[in-house]
Amino acid sequence: MKQLISHLEKVLNWCCLVFLLSMIGIGFLAIILRYIFNQPLIWSQELLIALNIWYIFLASSIAFWRARHISLTFIVDKIKSPKIRLYLSILRKLLIAFFLIFLIWGIIKIQPMQILYKTPALGLPRNYLSVSVGVSAIIMLLMNIYLIKGELSKLLSGDYKKIIFEKNNKVVKN
Repeated sequence: MKQLISHLEKVLNWCCLVFLLSMIGIGFLAIILRYIFNQPLIWSQELLIALNIWYIFLASSIAFWRARHISLTFIVDKIKSPKIRLYLSILRKLLIAFFLIFLIWGIIKIQPMQILYKTPALGLPRNYLSVSVGVSAIIMLLMNIYLIKGELSKLLSGDYKKIIFEKNNKVVKN
């Protein structure tokens, strides 16, 4: 499963790079055409918004996997016991998994309504925007399951004493 997630991370990195470069190119082209040639691209803003939405949600999956997301750790940092910290980490990941499942379910429920509405300039179904949330949630759920599995195996094997925690991007050994 780690290989699958490693390959998935590479694909996500490339997708984000393509989306970012596309946003830069389309934005630059739209500015040039609007202000120099006085011929604006009607569809450019809509496409830029769509690319930005996909970019944000795919990049959030990468941030989740690399543990570079915002987290409040002031309570956990005060706990000295590695076993309790591991229990709290598993609980946090289970809560995240519950939220992601709920999010995926919600995205699936709104798809029939979203497909009825079209974007004004491109004429695409609106669900291509909300699907980005679902795709990102599925990716994060897979990554989260892998992390939970690893932490549960450490807990069950009693190997929790060797856990390395990150604090402000600095490795702290317990």
